[in-house]
Amino acid sequence: RGIESAARRHSRGNQMTQTQVEYIQGFNKSFQELCVYRYITRNSELQRDACSNLEEILTAVSQDKANAITEQDEHFANVLLGCEALLSACIAEIKMYLFLKEDKPDAAWTELVKAQDAFEAALRADEGFGEDVARQLNRLQNIEKLVFPPQSFLSTGWILDSAEFDPS
Repeated sequence: RGIESAARRHSRGNQMTQTQVEYIQGFNKSFQELCVYRYITRNSELQRDACSNLEEILTAVSQDKANAITEQDEHFANVLLGCEALLSACIAEIKMYLFLKEDKPDAAWTELVKAQDAFEAALRADEGFGEDVARQLNRLQNIEKLVFPPQSFLSTGWILDSAEFDPS
């Protein structure tokens, strides 16, 4: 699902123009088409292509956000800030799966954290990102528990009364 609720009237009285609503609908369509690659079982090359496409969209959204700021359209700029965060989250999640498949768990962990942070940023950007983004964040938290279990530290349990150091 996309961010359809971002196009509704908000309690603050902000409402998007028809052009902005159509922009969000187009964003949702593109975003949904590329987010189908957010599963570890997807083909890695297709996932890399999806990341490239998402990064291109991110560049365009960033430029549109800059334009909204220039035009002093704070509401739409915040919506676009949330869109940037959604794109960043999707890119990071796909990269996490790619790193897991490449046996790079540390890099995968870093991408998971980036994805979680980006979803949280989307939630803060505009109230229209609420319910679905919260579900996506919850899904990532469940993936974290399943794929990255808590670390355990084992100790030999030795107790030393003294130790000698031989520098030779």
